[in-house]
Parts: sequence; C-alpha cells; structure tokens
Amino acid sequence: MYGSRIIISDKVNKNCAFTGSIRYDESLEDVIDKICFSLNLRKKEINHEIIIYN
Repeated sequence: MYGSRIIISDKVNKNCAFTGSIRYDESLEDVIDKICFSLNLRKKEINHEIIIYN
C-alpha cells in the first residue's frame, strides 16, 4: 500500500503483536510511529528504507 521497504532488525522479538487502530488514510510515518510506541521500538531511515529496531 505504501510502496516502502521496511526492515525489522533480527534483535526485535517477532512474536509480539501490535494491537491498535490504524486508519487507511494515515501516513506511513504515523503508522510506524504507532507500532514503535506500542512495542517500545525505535526507527530510522537509511537509503529510503525504514529500519525498526530496539
């Protein structure tokens, strides 16, 4: 939907689940911010890729 590459660090617990609401009209930045806040993660953008890490 957003056309961006998202990389999740190997150190992130991938057994976690995001529980929250995301509207279809939200920006990618807002969606990633919600997920990171909810799961206590951080994000950075390098070379047009979004990297999620802890």
